[in-house]
Amino acid sequence: MRHHCLCTGVAVALCLIVASPQSPGQSDSGIQVYQNVLKSTVWIHSQRGSSLATGSGSLIDRRRRLILTNYHVVGNIDRATVYFPAYRSDKEVIAEREYYRQHRERAIRGSVMARDPQADLAVIQLDRVPEGAQALVLASRSPAPGQSVHSIGNPGGSGALWVYTPGRVRQVYQKKWQAELDGRRVTFEAKVVETDSATNPGDSGGPLVNDRVELVGVTQGGAVNAQLLSVFVAVTEVQRFLNSQKVRDIGPVAGVRVAERPAVQVKEDATAFRIKDGGEFFSAEAEKKANDEIERIAHRFGRELLIETYASVPTKDADKVRAMNAEEKEKYFHNWAQQRAQDQKCNGVTILICRNPTYLYVNVAKDAKAEFDVDDERRLRKMLLDDFRERKYDDGLFSAVKMFADKLAARRP
Repeated sequence: MRHHCLCTGVAVALCLIVASPQSPGQSDSGIQVYQNVLKSTVWIHSQRGSSLATGSGSLIDRRRRLILTNYHVVGNIDRATVYFPAYRSDKEVIAEREYYRQHRERAIRGSVMARDPQADLAVIQLDRVPEGAQALVLASRSPAPGQSVHSIGNPGGSGALWVYTPGRVRQVYQKKWQAELDGRRVTFEAKVVETDSATNPGDSGGPLVNDRVELVGVTQGGAVNAQLLSVFVAVTEVQRFLNSQKVRDIGPVAGVRVAERPAVQVKEDATAFRIKDGGEFFSAEAEKKANDEIERIAHRFGRELLIETYASVPTKDADKVRAMNAEEKEKYFHNWAQQRAQDQKCNGVTILICRNPTYLYVNVAKDAKAEFDVDDERRLRKMLLDDFRERKYDDGLFSAVKMFADKLAARRP
């Protein structure tokens, strides 16, 4: 087995494996963080002449089908293939590497769209993204020394994929190093996160996340002359790379903070839905907090939550609605909510609330019903009505957003 390495000074091995792994191992697992990050992690294959190089990566934009990885994982090739984790019927991840070798139909093709050879980063755009895959949210800043972190990768020395490794941050600093890549010597320079994690060849490009499941780094390599010392490209380098023209030419990347404008959530070429509180039910603080979470949900799960409140029905309909019986009102608000969902192209759940006459309607988009069914719809409506009757409007808002997120998080790829 041949590894690409290494650098001057303290040697850092690029966690890229070429050819086949030799020894089987066993994947670790780490409760809720692992289960969440797993749905965003991929195994990457790139053909280098007669050799197959493998590494790891993260889904960072579901709508634009973008995978973040290391430059050294893909090199200068234009195409790569990725595998998302598969699950058994009991939702247990299939970790055995051999399974994926025997099920090549699970491979998804992608094109390498942008590279940053200096910071060792690259972006792959996939032909498709499987249902249930979830995009990682990028942290706004690098982690601090002493902070707990978690990584997932696909170490070539193990018979298992999707291997979990916990760790703590040792330091964050600027680093310059050299390594051998495809028969040539390359120089990297970037801000890095150094941890006490144990990473291995094959882990390269995989996610390093904090306890909130936010991406704080990209696995780069482990020190070959030291124990429990690994290096990750810091999220600030990722933010800079994703803001570069070569990546922005693909289209704006969801969740990326741009210096000259606030963070955006991509909905095709538009910003994400924001709460429209014409009925003045919610406090400004609650509205801001809920909007931030709605953006995270749309980015991570690819589903939208549209919440609109109105002081009254349109003036032209006021007299007509006042004269309606219960069944007629149900039909009127059903049609209104559906029309708003269609106008806004909402692919998830629309909540429409009217103050006069008092009415609350929940509409679920047709293609979201598998994830948010009729029982969920009724439960959400009841939960909102209970809080609103007690004038706990902010509580109802937060509960609705949380329920929507929890239902989506329960999906599997």
